Amino acid sequence: MICKRYGVLCFLLLALQAETYAQSGSRASFQFLNLNVSARNTALGGTQASMSLDSGSRKDASLWMLNPAYSHPTLTQRVALSYMPYYAGVHFTTLSYNHTFKKLGTWAAGMQYLNYGNMESFDMAGIPLGTFSAQDYALVINHSQQIGIYRVGGNIKYAASNIGGFGADALLLDIGGAFVHPKRDLTVSLLFSNFGLMLHDYTREQPLTSAIGYPG
Repeated sequence: MICKRYGVLCFLLLALQAETYAQSGSRASFQFLNLNVSARNTALGGTQASMSLDSGSRKDASLWMLNPAYSHPTLTQRVALSYMPYYAGVHFTTLSYNHTFKKLGTWAAGMQYLNYGNMESFDMAGIPLGTFSAQDYALVINHSQQIGIYRVGGNIKYAASNIGGFGADALLLDIGGAFVHPKRDLTVSLLFSNFGLMLHDYTREQPLTSAIGYPG
């Protein structure tokens, strides 16, 4: 009954859900952008895009990387640094800084860096060719502002990946908004993340078909 009355809306939601699943797993690029950016986000399961502005987001200077609406004037001149060691020599680091200007509003800048460590490469016959390294990183600029009981923001990202000299990069955009109830402890957010334009991909270079590696 609801879908009959709101057929267009239901169609768009189903299409969005299908597109979301289509971009999962190995078919998506720059998956490191979905990693947790802070201990708070990790403790909340890594998918916490809606948090009360009074219950923590005003104290966490890195949550705007998760939802660009969460950069806030109370975070001005605050720096957040996160270092997460993973298995097999993989390390993930995030750094962010927030600042509020009188005329320009609230801005933030940050970096995400994932280092996979050194790997050994071999030719098709299994002969060692030496070692190579692999890294992913993103540079992010944020702007947000308050509009009544709503807070909106956007992130512009330059994301790049390098595997043994073969690289890919992209220009991406996040758009987020949060509704904050003026009296009740209620926050509802909407987020569109990591959509944009691929600038260069690995297919522009000779494919790495002769290299097999493992983290060293």
